Amino acid sequence: MKHRLGWLWLFFAWTLGAQTADTLSAVRIGLNTAGSGYYDSLHPDSLAGGGSTTLTGLLESAPTVDLRGGGQGVGFGDLSIRGGTFNQAAVFINGIPTGNPQTGHHLLQLPLDPSSLQSIRIIDGSIGFAGYGNTYAGAVNLISKTGGPSDLLVEAGQYGLVHSAINLRTTQGKNGHLLLSQYLTYSTGYLTKDDVNNTGLLSYGQFGVYRTRLATRFRLLVQAGWQSKNFGANRLYSPYFPWQYERLRNAHAGLRLTFGNRWKTGLMLAANLLKDRFELFREDRFTYRNGYYIYKSDTAAYAPGVYYRGANIHLSGDFSAALFARGSIRKAGKPLLGIRLQAMRRFQNIYGNKLGAPGRDSIYLAAERLWLNRSAVRITDLWTLGLQELFWKGGQIEAAFSLLRYGKRYYPLGGIRLQKKLGTTGPALVLRAGSGFRLPTFTELFYNGPTNRGNPVLQPERNWELETGLFNQWDALWLKLSIFYRYDQASIDWIRYPTDSHWHAENLCNRSTAGLRARIVYRFNSPWLHKAELSYQYLTDNRPAVRFDSKYALDYLRHYAVLGLEQQPVPKLALQWTARFKARRGEYAVPASGGIVFKPYKPFVLLDVDARYRATRKLHLFVHASNLTNVQTYDLAFVPMPGRWLSAGVRVFF
Repeated sequence: MKHRLGWLWLFFAWTLGAQTADTLSAVRIGLNTAGSGYYDSLHPDSLAGGGSTTLTGLLESAPTVDLRGGGQGVGFGDLSIRGGTFNQAAVFINGIPTGNPQTGHHLLQLPLDPSSLQSIRIIDGSIGFAGYGNTYAGAVNLISKTGGPSDLLVEAGQYGLVHSAINLRTTQGKNGHLLLSQYLTYSTGYLTKDDVNNTGLLSYGQFGVYRTRLATRFRLLVQAGWQSKNFGANRLYSPYFPWQYERLRNAHAGLRLTFGNRWKTGLMLAANLLKDRFELFREDRFTYRNGYYIYKSDTAAYAPGVYYRGANIHLSGDFSAALFARGSIRKAGKPLLGIRLQAMRRFQNIYGNKLGAPGRDSIYLAAERLWLNRSAVRITDLWTLGLQELFWKGGQIEAAFSLLRYGKRYYPLGGIRLQKKLGTTGPALVLRAGSGFRLPTFTELFYNGPTNRGNPVLQPERNWELETGLFNQWDALWLKLSIFYRYDQASIDWIRYPTDSHWHAENLCNRSTAGLRARIVYRFNSPWLHKAELSYQYLTDNRPAVRFDSKYALDYLRHYAVLGLEQQPVPKLALQWTARFKARRGEYAVPASGGIVFKPYKPFVLLDVDARYRATRKLHLFVHASNLTNVQTYDLAFVPMPGRWLSAGVRVFF
């Protein structure tokens, strides 16, 4: 019943303007008071079906993101930016933070269908000074659609793939815009030739947002959504257990109020809840008898005599509240100086404990001198004071300073950005320095399993980063070039030494990462080639001298190149070709006789093709082919990635 009542939500919000594709601009995330940075925009409607079947599949097409796993019809996917792990990025919905203190593996488990998004803004770099603690290596801001026509999308493809979404959009009065979205995605799984095809997916949910401006000084945004998602996690966390399965239920709600014009004050509230039921042995396959799970003659066991007795269940909550104020001094109608002040508090909690009954025992968190149980809450305070904008002829400065309290300690964060135009028609030079911060997750602190051991004395991760870059845009050419250096302190990873029988979480020694990124876009005046885009990213680090196996942190993309071509060979038909070259540093494990063996990741090239035919203004037909050449790859831990996957569908606007 509560799901049926989801359509009765009432939402209010301020209209956000659309960004044109392939532009480089300043972005303010969060409360519209966060420090500016440079972002790349991804527009789902530019793809064949207006997006992808999953959020992870959509982000996989972004040249700035290393999306490990995921893709068409896949239930999981880890977000990596600039070589960071899935725990070192932040995700926002319309500038309102999301989060999960249990594990970053669930960072992209959100109640949004790609077809409901107007754009995705991807921000590189440590931007912790912007006002959020976990913006360690970058951030993603998901912008939902505002006014415009409603639409219905239906898609079907290989491996039992079915994807449907309906997005209802209306305009309320002069300034109000309402979006209500409902969606369903299903697949039987892509490992049909393996002994274990535990890669199926069932996901459905709703999301709604309402933006409005009441008078000229009052703006309001309210949004909410829920999602139910079940997926097979074949070998995702361990190669020994191919029948891992996850059942997720999550909800998100957010509100932002803003008063004033040049001088503004406001309030932001955000709530994120996620229930995770992790089954090491899929419980709809195994039968529960006499206290054990059994499949035919196979008893679900970690090892001989050590039996699986049931799922590991966690309920996590992440709540944020912030007050902010900002103002600007203008000269001749142009902003000259802006200041901001922000105070924020985050509440995080986990119900449930290790691999046992939810909330039965308390756990001691040494870093905070706090006993965690059903009633305990982890609190993080952040105060930000900064210079928002200082303009002078041909240039701009932004700076901020934050003080973050975690447990009993205080951590300073800061950042400054300088932008200067080189001549009247020359490129813009950008210099930036910033720092980041990341809390250990509940899994890193306390998860104990048959092959894993948590570490309750982990310290938070910190970093500082330097970056310089050039960008420019001519009539048909757009160019961006940047290099960066990041120094990590107390970097966290799951590791295993040669003499260990279990993986364990550990603060690694201090580590440096450096990289460069180049992106060039050229628009042609030809129907056979509308646009060509080439991007390349190179990363390197100084690895610890001690030999150990790394599960996540050291398995980054050393080389990542993306070539995209857009064509319109005949009227109404658009083609988009995308080739991605990946060369990953690190190793992955595969089962072998007597145990497992580690193999280095092999470089590979993936080719995707999208075609869209505009039969009429309101009727679009599309075909999507991912991994067209059927390359067999490993891209995340121990899980074989999908081969060729074809799908087709129709989208109707009304």
